[in-house]
Amino acid sequence: MCQKQIGSWKWRVVAVIAVSVAALAIPSTGLTQEDGLHLLSKLRKFNSAVLDNFTLDVQIVSPRSSPTVLDTERLSRTVRVAMKDNVWAYRAILDETMAAPQYRPPGGEVPAADYSRQGELHLWRPYVEYGLYEDTFRGVHTTMKQYKVGADGEVAERVISPTVNLRNAQDGLELHDVYIPILSAGYGYATLLDEITEVSEQEGGLLECTGIGRYTDGTPCRWELTVDPTAAYMVRRAKCIRQDNGYVLAIMENEGAQWYSRGVLPEKARFTFDPKHHGTSAEGSFEVTFVDLVDKADDELIADARRLLRGSFPKGTEILDWRANPEDPLHFVVGEAPVSERSLMRMFEKPIAEFGADLAESPEPRQVATEGSQSPGAPPARVQPLESTAEPKDVTRWRTGFFILLGVVIIVCLVGLSAYWGRRRRNG
Repeated sequence: MCQKQIGSWKWRVVAVIAVSVAALAIPSTGLTQEDGLHLLSKLRKFNSAVLDNFTLDVQIVSPRSSPTVLDTERLSRTVRVAMKDNVWAYRAILDETMAAPQYRPPGGEVPAADYSRQGELHLWRPYVEYGLYEDTFRGVHTTMKQYKVGADGEVAERVISPTVNLRNAQDGLELHDVYIPILSAGYGYATLLDEITEVSEQEGGLLECTGIGRYTDGTPCRWELTVDPTAAYMVRRAKCIRQDNGYVLAIMENEGAQWYSRGVLPEKARFTFDPKHHGTSAEGSFEVTFVDLVDKADDELIADARRLLRGSFPKGTEILDWRANPEDPLHFVVGEAPVSERSLMRMFEKPIAEFGADLAESPEPRQVATEGSQSPGAPPARVQPLESTAEPKDVTRWRTGFFILLGVVIIVCLVGLSAYWGRRRRNG
């Protein structure tokens, strides 16, 4: 009886060890048909196929950023994005069919300063906006419309002088009218991912994955993506989560499929971001409707953006140039003589101490961009091969085979030891 109990105990040990070794031999990533390295390669491939020498047209309904900038209505704009030779440009035009601004009496959410002495309410809407992104430069040129709304509901409007924001490309990426259409279309994520760590296949063939990378402004984050292999590996759902505190920075969902010669686009999408992260009180939800994808860049759009942002700025243009100091821009309004972008660059070529002294001598405190003036962001970079920390498949297979062989050896040794001790006890 004792020998049977001992033998039974030994076989239980053998079984536990065998199961443990088998568990070690099975990869723990949860990968199915696609592993992380292969999926990232697919995303880059289709990202490169679509985002190279193209023109994209979308309709964006965006949130208001303050009562006086966008009134109570959500802002509808037609946006065109074009890219050629790693130069990105966009144009956003206000939808003139929007409802007329409505009068609201003083004492509500509108600051008292936005009422004239006659009691008229002053509102602003971005009328036409151009953006340009090159290797070392990015800028946004915004022309606003001002509305004077009387208590009787009568509306007078006028186009006011433009505002120009100029930045260095390396200042970091910000959410803007390039990233919203591109990410909402299900592309651009390959440029924000360094590694895909987990992949699992869901019903219907969709792939759910988790990756490590960064947000559009460079903040380290974790991306959770749902990829549709049947629609050219378009990202259907995306969630960006900060690595340091777990806050959700952005969520994207799209639906439908429209096929073009260049690739496939969804029919519509919703892009929601954390307004606090972007320093705005705006609602953080954009509704995007996709109109067209053309196999050629709009050269005229790129030329217009360059003329407005890298040419001469006429009288009355408000300039905020952040290139010398990203925390404290050079802020002024152009006088009688036009100012060229090149002349501003010559100012930056002064010694840092001299330039700082010039700014310090200014008797009036300089203002930073108001809530209504939107700082430029940067477009998705062209796809570049990124070094991945994922192991090659051959290494993974060799390691799996090693653990299986090790488990077999351990089991054989335990069985031999059990038989040996059994014989000694019987002979003893």
